Amino acid sequence: MQEKNLKNFFQKEAKSLAIPLMMVILGALFIILKAGIVSALVTILGVLLIIGGVALGLTLLSNVNPLTIFAAATLIILGIVCITDSFGVSGFVLRVIGFCIMVNALIRIFTERSLKGKAGFKAFMINDGITAALGFVLLVFPLQAVDAAFIVIGIFMLIMGISNIVMSYRYYKHGHYVNDGSGVVWEE
Repeated sequence: MQEKNLKNFFQKEAKSLAIPLMMVILGALFIILKAGIVSALVTILGVLLIIGGVALGLTLLSNVNPLTIFAAATLIILGIVCITDSFGVSGFVLRVIGFCIMVNALIRIFTERSLKGKAGFKAFMINDGITAALGFVLLVFPLQAVDAAFIVIGIFMLIMGISNIVMSYRYYKHGHYVNDGSGVVWEE
């Protein structure tokens, strides 16, 4: 039987490390890039909008319709705006989302006043108060809030990825799972 050491683990069990390594890499990228990820997604959206606008425009060659020309031009212009000012667009979208979250929470707080004195009233109020506060933070500090969220997510992804690698090694060193026909069981 071959020795179960770290070198053999990386050679034989590389497939079990794919997801944990991706988690570690994505976690590090989330911590390093933060709001840059949102900006990159907006840029990709811009490229897709331009492609959609051009495709729509090319279909106009056989059937010219003013509404379709307007839609194609709008898609292309929105795509260009997304590419040229991706941080501005993402900040605007995040502010709109923050506003909607805050307004929704405030409406729920207003409507839940009728539950005053009933079980769960305080929990509803605390939950909706925190939700309104988070919506306000997203409204006022959109990119900074996303930075903080991405750092927290990145840290959790790093922790989970590293712990999965450690656990995979421990499983490799001390035993393995086997499908014996009746289900997957642990075997030493």
